[in-house]
Amino acid sequence: MPLPALLTAPLALRLAQLAAAAAIGAALAARRGPERLDIATEDALDRVPEGADLRLDPRAARADAEARWRRAVRLGSDGPGVEIDLCAVGRLRARRLRAAR
Repeated sequence: MPLPALLTAPLALRLAQLAAAAAIGAALAARRGPERLDIATEDALDRVPEGADLRLDPRAARADAEARWRRAVRLGSDGPGVEIDLCAVGRLRARRLRAAR
């Protein structure tokens, strides 16, 4: 069965790259020490529903997007685990400018 293993190799490589990037980010964040939390921002991120949403407003030339992914990862059926909560909010606005004279 070498064919299925061959097909999963690119996926395994991508997962290893993502894990390495996360480890580097965590190491850099741990070196800097504690930072001040903005409670209003934390509350806004907590209100984002799970899933992805994109809203387009052509009249205002604006696009808003939000996404949230929450998972619990455990070692074994009832072993220790980690909860992962990934949340992103974005906005893109475009407007025309007059030509410079």
